[in-house]
Amino acid sequence: SDTGTVSIQDTESNLASFLVNANAGTTFNSGDIEIAAANGIFAAGTIASSTLNGQGGAITLESDTLIETGSLQAFGGGDVAITSLNAAISTGDISTSVSISPNDPAPPSRAGGSITINANGNIQTQSLSTQGLVAGGDINLISRDGTITTGNITSGESIAPFNPDNIPISSSVPIQYTEVGGRVTLTSRGDIQSGTIITYASDTGGSVALYSSI
Repeated sequence: SDTGTVSIQDTESNLASFLVNANAGTTFNSGDIEIAAANGIFAAGTIASSTLNGQGGAITLESDTLIETGSLQAFGGGDVAITSLNAAISTGDISTSVSISPNDPAPPSRAGGSITINANGNIQTQSLSTQGLVAGGDINLISRDGTITTGNITSGESIAPFNPDNIPISSSVPIQYTEVGGRVTLTSRGDIQSGTIITYASDTGGSVALYSSI
């Protein structure tokens, strides 16, 4: 069955954890994960809200101060949003890709989930990946008063071709699908350093924009 929401809030201290999991079975929807802590979030292990053929849950982390995490997994197209109001953010790999077989009926979301990271200080991540059957999700990193350092960034249509004929519909009007790559935007007051940035699709590749005020 579908997984419920995991919500953790601490307005007084920091939050340290090793594993948060809201994964669902193969055909069910994952629950959302929401973590908010006033004085920092430190998650050494994986935070995961994933499913194979259902809808991946969203992962939302917010703190007034430092956020440090291991990998974040929202397989199935869940969105990931991380916000530090006054400090830095450091993460492992982040993936919001849809990994359903192209011969199965389409999941609720056929696009990769978005990845949004917003910090007052430095942003440091490993690889960022959002791939969907017809579209990649948008990736947006903003460091208001620091630098951005990332691994490889990938947004686009999944390698396996999407087959819309496998979607059951009652209408006789054919459905049009446009495969598009997601938009990748990195905005920083300081330096921006990244690995390879790829945004691609069969029809239209996404845009890549890097902004630094130095």
